[in-house]
Amino acid sequence: ASVSDDGRFLAFRSYATNFDGPDGNDTQDVFVRDRVTGTTRLVSRGYGGSAGSSESASPVMGRNGRILFVSTSSDLVPGMSYGGCFVFNRRIPLHPPVSYCTAKTNGLGCTPRIGCSGFPSVTEPTPFQVLCTDVLNNRPGLIMWSRSEVAVPFGGGTLCLAPPVYRTASQSSEGTSSGNDCTGRYASAWGPAQLGSVGVTPGEVIRFQVWSRDPLIGGLFPVGLSDALRVVIQP
Repeated sequence: ASVSDDGRFLAFRSYATNFDGPDGNDTQDVFVRDRVTGTTRLVSRGYGGSAGSSESASPVMGRNGRILFVSTSSDLVPGMSYGGCFVFNRRIPLHPPVSYCTAKTNGLGCTPRIGCSGFPSVTEPTPFQVLCTDVLNNRPGLIMWSRSEVAVPFGGGTLCLAPPVYRTASQSSEGTSSGNDCTGRYASAWGPAQLGSVGVTPGEVIRFQVWSRDPLIGGLFPVGLSDALRVVIQP
């Protein structure tokens, strides 16, 4: 275990599964305990929201308020397929982002998954990232957002955002350069400048969902839809 200089935060590793779920990796994870608020948070969290895919250990509290730990998980950082050494900022949201709603299975049988990384804040210099994986490669798509939510039939799936719904610029999912598979991904950065440009303020709850082209699915609605992400914007 490692304690912050002011004695408030305690970083430790544990095999426990009931501190800050979901935690189904059956191995040790890294947590941080706030001794003032009495809360315990999972540090070694994958970008999909659950505990990392493999073991995390050896946490060290730095003087700059960060936690250094070693992990063999392959899903802590988007785009990585191997473990390594990861740095986590202890500034954990009081209300972590939560996924909700139901994704539409795509033409190859994959289920798009929305997730995130970073800290959703109007002051944090490193942008908060909204991510979507397990989508068709080399297909156009975009990230939609709204201030409220709903669950209504749309495009052969479920629209999880209530009007008014806004959208980011179209982007390619990239991934494998040829053929068809589910290696594509979409990403959108939300830092202070981006949040300020659309009038988002601390305390607001923003919802995100991804729409994409899916010519492999056939039928009347050749589109893909991810599940949705509910994010509380912090100061």
